[in-house]
Amino acid sequence: MKVGLKHMAATLVFILGFSISLNLYLYFEGYYKKAQPEIQTLMGDSSDVFQVNKSMFPMELETTVGNIRVPVGGVINVFVPQYVNCPDICHIETMIMLYVMNKSLEEGWADRVVWITVEVDPWNTTEEGVREYMEGVAGPLLDKGVTWIWVLDRGAGLTKLWGQLGIMSQKDSETGLVGHTAGFYIVDENGFIMYYIKPKTTAIGNAWEKPRDVAEGLYKILRHLALEEHS
Repeated sequence: MKVGLKHMAATLVFILGFSISLNLYLYFEGYYKKAQPEIQTLMGDSSDVFQVNKSMFPMELETTVGNIRVPVGGVINVFVPQYVNCPDICHIETMIMLYVMNKSLEEGWADRVVWITVEVDPWNTTEEGVREYMEGVAGPLLDKGVTWIWVLDRGAGLTKLWGQLGIMSQKDSETGLVGHTAGFYIVDENGFIMYYIKPKTTAIGNAWEKPRDVAEGLYKILRHLALEEHS
């Protein structure tokens, strides 16, 4: 527990301290069009929402819940690029996830969403470290019915998953830090990539400094998909 919370607290200190975590966020700019206005409005001014409109092909991958077929069918999948020893953004992503997880439990639609962390540091991350981190930051939520899966697969399986989602990851040989795509990929019940949500990072503002705003927007979109579109 202490390890996970320590990482989360460190986020507040190092949020802008390591530019390497910010150098690959623009991958989707100019490639996918912006989402329809009603979806972008749900996200507010904190993030850009790109409409991907691309089907994933199912893959059998090793995860923290065993070997499973990804994306998980019949539920909304939220894919999140992360690694345990990240100095900044990954832990902000976790804080955003925890906010939405709590809201989904309170409102009774947690079973409609599966959270899937896509490992971006396969060179150093260990299964033990992953499980300790997940339990430390989200143990009570997982016990209450939230589903959070971390992909443990290495090699070809992980590389193919990166390719399907458009995730890039690069390790700095001097610092050991990993520059990677960040944000949230929303995939529907049929394995169709609907949206990529990228918190804004500009010269005059950084949405990662306001995780509550990003979390509230993500909550609204997922609630809309989980409840309103299936009522």
